[in-house]
Amino acid sequence: MNVTYGQLFILIFVGKKGKCSPKEISISLGLDPGHLNRTISKLEEHGLLLQKKNEQDRRAKILSLTDKGRQVFEMSHDLFYQWDEIVLEALSDAERLELLRLLKKTASHR
Repeated sequence: MNVTYGQLFILIFVGKKGKCSPKEISISLGLDPGHLNRTISKLEEHGLLLQKKNEQDRRAKILSLTDKGRQVFEMSHDLFYQWDEIVLEALSDAERLELLRLLKKTASHR
């Protein structure tokens, strides 16, 4: 896919949101704003991400995926789904639900 692991997290975040600001990404993923801006620029250079001015706040930017970025997002989603199926095949449906519940609990407790 020609994207780094860190870039992929950003593409996935934007893909799930549809549109978002760099500040939302920085807060949600715990990324340094300077590093995030450099990464956004690289994703934009590679034609994966679009940056537009926010109409409500001209100083802020709104990010969205390009068609190419959407393809990478969908491909990564499929790969993660396949990986989950392989890794979780030993668990029953009830055990999978319990694992998901526990992961959500730990993720929300920060």
